[in-house]
Amino acid sequence: MDPNVQYCTACKKPVMFVVAQKSGKINILDAAAHPNGNVAIIDGLAHFDSKLDPLPDDVTRYVSHFSSCPFGARVREDLKQRNEERANATPNSWE
Repeated sequence: MDPNVQYCTACKKPVMFVVAQKSGKINILDAAAHPNGNVAIIDGLAHFDSKLDPLPDDVTRYVSHFSSCPFGARVREDLKQRNEERANATPNSWE
């Protein structure tokens, strides 16, 4: 197994965690290439297709796993809630 490929905890399909070139955020992509994908991995970073910055025609394309996972909306909501809880957490007291 490719060391970069892991499995979605919700649907168990193979996924890749890749850092986005522009935002620096981690993106979860389907591990299988997709002919209509809007993401390419170039030099180890995720590049997104856009009108202002189109992807080259000769790259392997992927899609966000959130768009294909049957549990994507639930997982995204869980992540959002966890991030909000972390942001609102108060540091432990040393007393």
